[in-house]
Amino acid sequence: MNDTKNKIAISVKFLGIFFVLAFLIFLIIFAKKNIQQKNVNNNTITQSDNVGKKEEKPEGKILLSLSSLGEKEKSNLYFYDFSQNELKKQEGEFFQTASSFTGKFSSDGSKLVFAATKDGTDVSQIFLVNKDGSQLRQLTFDANYSKRNPVWSPDEKNVVYQSIKKDEKNHFNVENWEIHIVNLEGKDSLVTHGANPDFIPNGKILVLRETGIFAYDQKGQNEEILVKNNEKTKNASNKKMEVSPNGKYIAVASKSSFLVLFKTISLEPLQIGEAKSIAVKGYWPVFSPDEKYLALEEVDGNNENPKLVVFDLGTLEKKEVYDLGKYDQMKMFVTDWTD
Repeated sequence: MNDTKNKIAISVKFLGIFFVLAFLIFLIIFAKKNIQQKNVNNNTITQSDNVGKKEEKPEGKILLSLSSLGEKEKSNLYFYDFSQNELKKQEGEFFQTASSFTGKFSSDGSKLVFAATKDGTDVSQIFLVNKDGSQLRQLTFDANYSKRNPVWSPDEKNVVYQSIKKDEKNHFNVENWEIHIVNLEGKDSLVTHGANPDFIPNGKILVLRETGIFAYDQKGQNEEILVKNNEKTKNASNKKMEVSPNGKYIAVASKSSFLVLFKTISLEPLQIGEAKSIAVKGYWPVFSPDEKYLALEEVDGNNENPKLVVFDLGTLEKKEVYDLGKYDQMKMFVTDWTD
């Protein structure tokens, strides 16, 4: 009798253990399925987000000055349109006869300040015109100096530019150039000597001098030295300096095999960080309005086969966007990037 009771107790005990183990296995399988389902759902959400996310690409239009090879064609202002991947000439009757080069748009894109040599004259002057080519106005008139590289002041009440005597033979010496500032009524004054002027957002003017990069107020006073060159790295007028729209970067490009990129630490007082070198032989850098990209004219080792390239400033990856091989590299300028 006792043996029978013991057997029944043992059987009940094993049966209980079996049900407990079965229940635990069920819980494990159920939990595992839930985790797998969550992973599937998470993957689905991620994939959906990626599909809906638009790949970032450069946008807007780049302003260039171009003259066709093999012809005695005058220079013309062109726009490279990222959305259309094509070049278009600047509109307006004046541009049909004048040789036009180097320009900058106002912040709202409605007005263009540019350099041009009118038909029948031998020096270039600075002009102002609406985007559609209407309401042309001449801002400079000195017939003894040729002008180029006009740049708007931050308040857009003045334009700074560089000029050189028309009979000067050595255009590469930056000290042979003068930096002038002119208001929209044509009142003109000398700022300093040097080349490739540009404004920073606080209204100071950056200038390439032979011995470095200098900053001045708009009267040519309160000189500051930002970058000091040594005897082997004297600046020449074929170097091009460009300040990004909000003053975050300063780029300097020349015929050497690299471009120098500075990042500003402070605008007031003006301080810049260490230089970063980008391996590219090119000229005329311009920044995108959002300061995410840098475009310039790249050439090969013989200064030939020019092309428009764009660098992503986040990754420093380079992309060729347009072949400029059918245009004269010596008359080529890349001078603005607008929305």
